[in-house]
Amino acid sequence: MSDAPRSGDRVVVDANILADWVGGLATVRASVAIALDKVCCVVCYSTKLRKEAVGAVARRGAPLSRRRMVEWLEAAAKRGKFRHVTSSKLEQSALDRSVSDLVPPEDVHVVTTALAAGAHWIVTADADLQAAGERATVRELVDILSVERLADLLRP
Repeated sequence: MSDAPRSGDRVVVDANILADWVGGLATVRASVAIALDKVCCVVCYSTKLRKEAVGAVARRGAPLSRRRMVEWLEAAAKRGKFRHVTSSKLEQSALDRSVSDLVPPEDVHVVTTALAAGAHWIVTADADLQAAGERATVRELVDILSVERLADLLRP
């Protein structure tokens, strides 16, 4: 895929982007997430991504309670902007070893979440995950974009 995500496309953002967005932090990551929201993409997340996001916000000194994160995500889901990927869906979408070996171990769940959600895009600030996205086997499953690349694609 070379085009930018469009209305109705499913996208997975990494925990740091989710943390900045929900935490209301003024970062490039949050601004890209807001741009995705304006394009009307459906952002998909797992419980593990949500937990990582809560921790990421806390490490930045802006504590975000689990309750506030869940409330924010539920409100966004009611607007049709977010979709939670269940653990049973994640289990059904487990990556086979030929793919999981190409993805950093700490990011396998991000790719699995994208596959379980039927997402075509992952947006991340993680250089290792971006590098994995360059491999043909991974690229056949999902496009992994950097925050900067997505910002370029979403510019009018």
